Amino acid sequence: MIAPAIRPGLETKPNMINEEKVESLTPGSASDPRGGVLVDTRPESRKRSQGPADDDDLTIDDILEVIRTALEDKKGQEVRIIDVAEHCDYMEYLVVASGLSDTHNRALADNVMSELARYGIIRDDLQGYRRGDWILIDYDVLVVHLFLPALREFYRLEELWASGEEIKAA
Repeated sequence: MIAPAIRPGLETKPNMINEEKVESLTPGSASDPRGGVLVDTRPESRKRSQGPADDDDLTIDDILEVIRTALEDKKGQEVRIIDVAEHCDYMEYLVVASGLSDTHNRALADNVMSELARYGIIRDDLQGYRRGDWILIDYDVLVVHLFLPALREFYRLEELWASGEEIKAA
């Protein structure tokens, strides 16, 4: 059975790795939870809207601004970005924000992932999405944490990484 497309312009194809399938994948394609691979079939002119910079010129500051904007667009609360590169060897930036409910946190996570995918940036890992009370999105050098307010207060990640420098909005 072929699963229906998740979004207009995206088709689900079997998740079989061979040269034909690999060539048809776009850099920003993502796995379909139903077992297929999403392939962008939209015309090239509609794939990407204007962003902070061209793909070749995208810096970490641009990526952080895309994340901040994605969170603020969906009304994420208390968005903080902390540079932890000097204090940690497995990540450089920590992004922390709160949603008002588990559904709100999932909407925040979806928006961050879709906005970064527009630039070909795909997450390495995603944790806590089903529960939604604490969602972790791992992008290798940066990690996004989305909390319900009570859990954010309990774990206090900002205090744990207080030695890092906070990155203010541009």
